[in-house]
Amino acid sequence: MKILFKQQKCPTYPSASSSIISNCYFKELFGESDRKIINIRAHHHTDYEIHMVFDGHQIYECDGKSVRLGKGDFVIFPPGVRHKSLENSEDLHKYSLTFKSDFFESQKMLCGKTTDHINESLEFVAKESASPTVFSAQLCMNRIFETVILLFRLCGFKEQPQEKSIEHFDERLSLAKKYISDNLEQPLAVSDVAGYCYLSNKQLTRLFVSNEGLSPAKYITNERMKRICELIIDEDISFKEISIRFGYASECYFSTAFKKHSGMSPGYYRKMHKKSQ
Repeated sequence: MKILFKQQKCPTYPSASSSIISNCYFKELFGESDRKIINIRAHHHTDYEIHMVFDGHQIYECDGKSVRLGKGDFVIFPPGVRHKSLENSEDLHKYSLTFKSDFFESQKMLCGKTTDHINESLEFVAKESASPTVFSAQLCMNRIFETVILLFRLCGFKEQPQEKSIEHFDERLSLAKKYISDNLEQPLAVSDVAGYCYLSNKQLTRLFVSNEGLSPAKYITNERMKRICELIIDEDISFKEISIRFGYASECYFSTAFKKHSGMSPGYYRKMHKKSQ
């Protein structure tokens, strides 16, 4: 037996997988080493245990029934389910996963066939673990988490459906706001933002009005003025420089637009903040 991967207790890059799966071990086993535990008494674990056969075969006994695993087969033993190994071939080559989880609720042995994608993921983890880099632990855990979910799905497990409509629009809103923030110093039309988010102008407007309480055009103006206010406080930047940077036709036009938005001239705004410092 060879332990290829052990989940870190405090991962450097936390992810959803670490909240669903913990204390995870990924092991590689071969016929010669596995035969040493043949005829061991029936036992159980407090963790989930999954065996996936890459070559050869193995026979298990669980709840008075025997199950033969050949190439491409897998078995899942949930916590508390008694089992033991009865027989394995000399050319047995398999991978084993053990982990804690409160997410799954199976109380009986589950069996099925792996897929090419799952097998490729297992080989990826084995290779990545052999020559680890700074991101190897996270890459391996991502593949292991995906493998576990896919194996349970192959056994009929179904997760709760996600409320896609709300999340979908939240994602589009965040995308739009990030695009606006990155391009405040450019001429920015509502159609530019809508096109970037693959939305119509009407869809984008509904999205902003329902979530921000204002139109996208007004949001752009507000965000641009916030950025300008930050620059005005910096006395090393002239109003002419600010007006050029944000595409105003002249310093006078910039001053008029700023006063219309904030109720005061850029000069008064700078003076006011200088006194408060």
